[in-house]
Amino acid sequence: MSIVGSQHVWASQDDWEAHRETISRLYWDECRPLPDVMEIMRSEHNFHATPRMFKFRFKKWGLAKNLKNDQDEEIRVQAASGGNPAVPLIRGRVPGSKKLKRYVHRLAPNSLPESSIGPSRVRSPVCRATGNDGSVSSRVVSAGSTTSSSSSVVTTPRSFYPPSPPPTSVPVLLDAPDSLKFTHQTLRAVLEYTSNRVRKGVWDSSGDLYDSEDHAENWHNKLFQASGMIQRGKFREGFRLLDICYKSYTAQLDAEHPFLIIETYTSVLRLARIEHALAHSLVRYIAGLCRIRLGPGHPLARFWAGLLAMGLPQVRQAIGAVVRVQYDLFDAYFAPGAEFLIVQNVDAARTLHESGCIPLSSAETIIARAIQQRCRPSPDGSPPRPGADDFVCWARLVLALLYIRDGRCDLAAPVIDDVGRQIYAAERKQQQQQQKQPPPPPGEEISLFTQNEYHTMRVHLLRGSGAPSASLAAGLRERFDFCLRTSGPSNHYTTRAFDELDELYRGPAGDVAAAERLRADFDFAVQWDEVCRREEERVAATAGHGLGECRVIGEDVESEDARSDDT
Repeated sequence: MSIVGSQHVWASQDDWEAHRETISRLYWDECRPLPDVMEIMRSEHNFHATPRMFKFRFKKWGLAKNLKNDQDEEIRVQAASGGNPAVPLIRGRVPGSKKLKRYVHRLAPNSLPESSIGPSRVRSPVCRATGNDGSVSSRVVSAGSTTSSSSSVVTTPRSFYPPSPPPTSVPVLLDAPDSLKFTHQTLRAVLEYTSNRVRKGVWDSSGDLYDSEDHAENWHNKLFQASGMIQRGKFREGFRLLDICYKSYTAQLDAEHPFLIIETYTSVLRLARIEHALAHSLVRYIAGLCRIRLGPGHPLARFWAGLLAMGLPQVRQAIGAVVRVQYDLFDAYFAPGAEFLIVQNVDAARTLHESGCIPLSSAETIIARAIQQRCRPSPDGSPPRPGADDFVCWARLVLALLYIRDGRCDLAAPVIDDVGRQIYAAERKQQQQQQKQPPPPPGEEISLFTQNEYHTMRVHLLRGSGAPSASLAAGLRERFDFCLRTSGPSNHYTTRAFDELDELYRGPAGDVAAAERLRADFDFAVQWDEVCRREEERVAATAGHGLGECRVIGEDVESEDARSDDT
């Protein structure tokens, strides 16, 4: 403590930290006025500080008894609209005026804990539950339907305990582990963000938000391409595209696609496979961008701030909870047959299984159910929407990828072969229809995206089964020729196929002469520069605008799809 006069000294930083729990309990848990808190701390702990010092610490510790005007109004609007207001809960207590609490309790009685609407709080010692052995009966105080270990408080009658000597010190509340606290913070942010977007009409729950030009997905796929280049040692090329992804994320925030959170989250995990520092850099950048652009109280800003505080091990563990929460909300708000949900259920099955959240059998069930939903006839008896065959092929390829990554190439091979037969059969039908002039029947066309995934999956199968280098080179060459023929040289499919083939040729068991011939026929530097140049033009064209204006019109426009090609 620093000396002030001859009678006492002011509290130092260490003093504040040492007495933080005691001060918080007196001021917040027991709802004592500031003069009482100051007097108790002075007389019982020889702790001296001015009212201004106390108020500064209360603000720093998040002990705000009153809500901001916009928060107050938002809670009132949510309660009046019949929803479940997103009421904050701090150390088991709801901030805000008594008038607000009575208003919310009248319209949404289940949104507030009973103790928050009474005339006063009982000032008595409280302690944490000691475990699951049944030795202590507890009641968890929560706001709405959300619970947190950091806000669970046990109030126990004095008569419950056998007679004992008076305690030498007041029981201290134990803080929850940071991993649980920040996980709760991120889940709460997902809940508030999703509910708010639907209630405000930003997302039309009566329609179908599926878009084959899903911008959040396209951003995710661009970042996947960049991370692949970095992983294969092309640092200059990879970081150039990664920089473009960073610069274009503002447009992603403006677009507010429902799967922005999940797709960005999986992108973070993708970068973490290469280098933890890359993943941390992306989280830090997005957290700062959201805080500046949206404000620190915005759900997205709080979500990314929570992830930034958690650390990568906890981020990996939380992916399952985040995905489940958002999908449960989508199921509640949107029609079961919404195509964007069916498509994303397949991606979610892959993400959850690869993160260790669900077993392979559960992923198989989810994908099979998605295929069944997509192929189901319309309620009026009309055939399924166009593109059913394409969806089935893509979903089965995702399942094959999971088989390969689980070491079950024996299960993956027949699935990939069957998809190949379906693709070639669809091509023959399309050629026959083109000769007869009428367009091919809807639902039988297989998209270029899915065809590329098929060739990619064949390469994965060769790698997973330990095929000889010559067989793998032949598979990579076939894929490169397909991309060059169908997508052109300056397409990210083609540049990725070239890069993987070139890496194999130049590897320990490769073919240097073949690599030189490949590079003589295909100028990778020029084509990659063209890919990045187009992306940079898109970023420049969409600066300050929504993503609805970002399409580049021309014969060489890249074929992009809302589904993930993170394979």
